[in-house]
Amino acid sequence: MAGTAARRTLIKLVGAGTVSAALTAFGTQPANARTASDPQQASGATDTSAIPRVGILTTNATALVQEGTLTAQWVTEYTNVRQLVVDGTRIGIVTTGNVALVKEGELSAAWSTVATGVKQLAISGNRIGILTTAGVAYIKEGSLFASWVHEHDGVTQLALDGTRVSSPTTPHTSRKATSAPHGYTNSTTSPS
Repeated sequence: MAGTAARRTLIKLVGAGTVSAALTAFGTQPANARTASDPQQASGATDTSAIPRVGILTTNATALVQEGTLTAQWVTEYTNVRQLVVDGTRIGIVTTGNVALVKEGELSAAWSTVATGVKQLAISGNRIGILTTAGVAYIKEGSLFASWVHEHDGVTQLALDGTRVSSPTTPHTSRKATSAPHGYTNSTTSPS
């Protein structure tokens, strides 16, 4: 799995209330190094997993993402944001109203509301994790609309990496698939 081994993630938090930035770079060759035999290049499709992205959360709670070179134009993704997560083709946010939204693919893709009552969001590959304001950790794997799996109660922080889940917590209480935290149904929304 050369792509997985080559993946590098850098997260930089600069002082409370200033700018949070996350950089995720994938692959070992730039997107423009594709050959004509590459099926995506031949079809004209864009493989966004091979394009590096930088995301920042500004002091006025605006999530901006830059795709490609470090001199590329910034795209406003959402306003009233408390947390921003960038991982491969997925971008996730937690709004100031504790709503978790995730989009997949192009920067212009529609947002999908994945849960409400969210304190923290984590994304790693095809996994999405949330920590609710009640201190409960849930994980889903695969589609943005997959079922949630209850991981732990009494959680203070959640981290995802590949196929591993880490959460400092009280002893594990249960693990079962659920429809959605707080009975919330997934939906798709347009960008703000």
